[in-house]
Amino acid sequence: MSKILVIEDSIEIVDLFKRFLDNHELTFAYNGEQAIDERCNKKFDLIFMDNDLGEGLTGEDIAWLQADSINNFTLTIVHSANIVASPKIVATIKEFNGNAVWIMKGTTEFFNKLNEINNYNDKIDIILNEDANDIKNEQNKSRGEED
Repeated sequence: MSKILVIEDSIEIVDLFKRFLDNHELTFAYNGEQAIDERCNKKFDLIFMDNDLGEGLTGEDIAWLQADSINNFTLTIVHSANIVASPKIVATIKEFNGNAVWIMKGTTEFFNKLNEINNYNDKIDIILNEDANDIKNEQNKSRGEED
């Protein structure tokens, strides 16, 4: 069973995560302050993060704080429909050598990833390592380096 942090303020989306990831230990942060507390003080195997968290801190703010946290290298899946902020969050996390990808919330890709993660329950590290390797390869290519 993997430990997954879900940073999301919408109760409807939280319910989706509960239904789709029922084979895992889920922790929820409903606002920026809770997200910082959870993300910086507890180790997770995977983090899902929305950008728009209502009042207060945004996903962009939280991404800056991840660099010094114990979850710096934990894969973060940004599950936001915000096409401006989401790439900024991913870039900020990658800037500090973290792993992040953006999957637009509510898309087929989003639901397929949830199903894939849940179906592999105790093998989640295999999926995440594959994603992390893909991310690392993309980062190396962007820097002009090869595998």
